[in-house]
Amino acid sequence: MGTLVQEKLAYQSALIALLESLDLSTDGDGSGSGGIGEISDARMALVNLVKIKLDELIPQGEGVVYNLESEPNVSDPLDLYINGLLDEAAKNVLQTAPKHICPVKQSLESAIVDDKDDKIGYIKCPQDYLRLFALRLSEWKRQVSEPITIADAKYQEQGNKYTRGGTAKPVVAITKHAAVELVIPDSFQLLSSLVPDGWEGGFPEGVYKYKAKYLYGTRESNASVESSITIASGETKYINLYTIPFTDGVTSVEVYRTEANGGEFKLAISITADENNYLLTYGDGTTATYSKNTSLYEDKTQDIDLGKAIAEDEVPYTGKVLEYYSVKSAHTINRFLYIPIMAAEDTPGNLWDSISWICAGKILQNINLAELSKLAFEQANLCYTNLR
Repeated sequence: MGTLVQEKLAYQSALIALLESLDLSTDGDGSGSGGIGEISDARMALVNLVKIKLDELIPQGEGVVYNLESEPNVSDPLDLYINGLLDEAAKNVLQTAPKHICPVKQSLESAIVDDKDDKIGYIKCPQDYLRLFALRLSEWKRQVSEPITIADAKYQEQGNKYTRGGTAKPVVAITKHAAVELVIPDSFQLLSSLVPDGWEGGFPEGVYKYKAKYLYGTRESNASVESSITIASGETKYINLYTIPFTDGVTSVEVYRTEANGGEFKLAISITADENNYLLTYGDGTTATYSKNTSLYEDKTQDIDLGKAIAEDEVPYTGKVLEYYSVKSAHTINRFLYIPIMAAEDTPGNLWDSISWICAGKILQNINLAELSKLAFEQANLCYTNLR
């Protein structure tokens, strides 16, 4: 009994010091982001469950009790401390528990084909992604439930088409996607010339603004810096693009323009290229072919024929992705299921025992009661066993 009393006193002393070091000011959201503020009823049930676990490991009393009557729904700072650890404990459980006892969500993300190899691709992980449950593409013979990492020797094999995964034995890697900055077109110079008497076409007075985008296969760059040209009152002029802004890897260029004195950019010209020529397709469907040695390219799309509105520029994605290897031709996702990050009180009730043990273990670990902390973590693992 002497040992238990000593452990209890050590627990109380260490907990007092830990609680006094915390900032217990409220934020009112009860979110667990520091464990402060009003605690919801569901979350309070978990808090009490953690306190029961602590009492099982620290017998003969309820430990330290503080009185904070001024705080809503909180009479013990220990509640605040447990509240602050609950979500971390829940995340730990969802990362380590057998998958069949964890909650699962379906992702509707689409696959993105790799720019340099159309046999592989990647899928953006949802914001609340924690752990892969199952991924299967339409051509695969089986699903993948355990992704490799970039530290895995197998990851290096995926760079070689002869050693990478295939449709019979697909491979998925979880990586952090580096933002690929697609080159955007330079702003281009615009030149105008008077329409001779009796000639057709041209643009009436007004300000016309232009932007361009590069297309790299199915991917689209952000827009160029705006260019503009003004046609004076009473004049009708042709507008010409001075040079075509092509660069390596670009499959086509889309030129967007506003109506006279307008503000919305709409597609005016689509431009493709072969070895010697540029093919310009205008809004009304007509085309014109220009030699690459030409320096002026006429815009023949009238305001009424302007096409789709320009898409907003995108911020490059830099989050987690699932890279997959590989497919024959189709990048269609049949199934993408994952285990999400969740607030502790939103997890299934069959996980609460494990979460409360993990939370109790973290508290004991933080006040340097390592042996008791170890017992708490072992109890959490036993909870998994009972749920198999």
